[in-house]
Amino acid sequence: MNGTSLRSTAGLLAAAMATVAGSLQLQAREILFDQPGTHITESLPLGNGRLGTMLFGGVSGERIVLNEHGMWSGSPQNADRTGAAAALPEIRQLLLEGKNVEAEALVNQYFTCAGVGSGFGTGADDPYGSYQLLGNLYLDFDPSEGEVTGYQRTLDLETATARLVYRQDGVTFERTGFVSAPDNVFVYVLSADQAEVINVTLRMERPERATVALADNGDLEMFGELDNGWRYGRGVRYAARLRVAETDGKVVTDEAGNLRVEKASKVVLMLSGATDIKSFAGRPVENARAQALADLDRAVGKPVSGLMADHVKDYQSYYNRVELQLGGESAAEAVREIPTGERLQRFQRGEPDPDLAALYFDFGRYLLISSSRPGGLPANLQGIWADTVQTPWNGDWHANINVQMNYWPATVCNMLELNEPLFALIESLVEPGSETAEAYYGARGWVSFLLANPWGFSSPGESASWGSTVSCSAWLCQHLWDYYRFTGDRAFLERAYPVLKGSALFYLDMLIEEPEHGWLG
Repeated sequence: MNGTSLRSTAGLLAAAMATVAGSLQLQAREILFDQPGTHITESLPLGNGRLGTMLFGGVSGERIVLNEHGMWSGSPQNADRTGAAAALPEIRQLLLEGKNVEAEALVNQYFTCAGVGSGFGTGADDPYGSYQLLGNLYLDFDPSEGEVTGYQRTLDLETATARLVYRQDGVTFERTGFVSAPDNVFVYVLSADQAEVINVTLRMERPERATVALADNGDLEMFGELDNGWRYGRGVRYAARLRVAETDGKVVTDEAGNLRVEKASKVVLMLSGATDIKSFAGRPVENARAQALADLDRAVGKPVSGLMADHVKDYQSYYNRVELQLGGESAAEAVREIPTGERLQRFQRGEPDPDLAALYFDFGRYLLISSSRPGGLPANLQGIWADTVQTPWNGDWHANINVQMNYWPATVCNMLELNEPLFALIESLVEPGSETAEAYYGARGWVSFLLANPWGFSSPGESASWGSTVSCSAWLCQHLWDYYRFTGDRAFLERAYPVLKGSALFYLDMLIEEPEHGWLG
């Protein structure tokens, strides 16, 4: 594409963003940094519920962490312990006698899961599995000794876009990124206000189980298969695909097989990703590599301004349902240009900043919209964002409070549709949870404990001190009931009723009376 047409594309993108911003009645909502990030908590997270990225904003080199909701190692297993229910009467008696230490010892011996369970939160190579990164995309810019000034990196919560701008060697450089739900791609636009000054090498990598190669059409592709935890059989297959969709520079291949763009003022990158995970939610994908290619081909056929407009319209259909203002517009204006980290430090010192609480509220809504969409997997312990193969605590769904906390904003902030992945998770636990209820309590209905993964794990964890939390499935069911109370949706109640009834039956069967007061426990 020639330089004139590309500058026109960039102008249309800027115009689309300005039109969107002008149509909003909300006050500006941005997470602001004045330097590159060094940790994932300092990155700018983007996501469409299925595909996610984290941008760190380096000047000489940009690292972009790539995520896809189906990047799960492991596979189905039966982790219910055989004969566990036989130990239940003695455990109950010891508890009634106040012999908690002895009861805990019996639980650890007979009432935990079979096998290694979650690997105490390190189950990436076990059947339990772990949520993992898709990979890393690196942008290596030709070195420059010039001083960097005017560095500003922002996450715009109103449009779900990330932006970086800085000056170096008399040139203003800008990068803008978003992850589109309507088009299933990550779009990253690089621009400069002078010609032929962008020279960048593009490469992808993953710590393990990855092949990176140039595709026949010039795309850079990464693909592989995750560990299923059994040392035989196949695991989840994945793919990521990067294309230089537009540029006024020259696209070449370096000696290492990476893509390189030379002497450009504009570069438009598009990246797709897919997995073939077969779980309780997610689009059915038979071939991850073919799906990634199909997603990318469809998106590249649209102008960037159109991709941006559709992305913002889709995102704001959730985000614009609520507005929270604290402290008034003048108070917010006074702190808007202060980096968010500095605002946090000032607040910790006791300086008033009511708008910071409103920003935090909107950031929470933003994260849920970006990591939980109908038809996808639920927001996990890290939403949808992970930068390692072994994610802390497997990046799973801890049902003792964590997954519930993720969804607290969904109903009260009028984002009812975002509950759907959580409801799908709850429904997926009923069948395996029925077997767990019988194995451990000889009870009707269903139960699930602390841990949950895409493979139907409903057994207790590996230790009595945390893994035997038997109330988790009841807390999950509270979300079903709250949804009905908010909406009065009888059709939803008909759907949820068997799940609620099954959970109630379990607790009716497992609860016993404390002799002195008649308390149920």
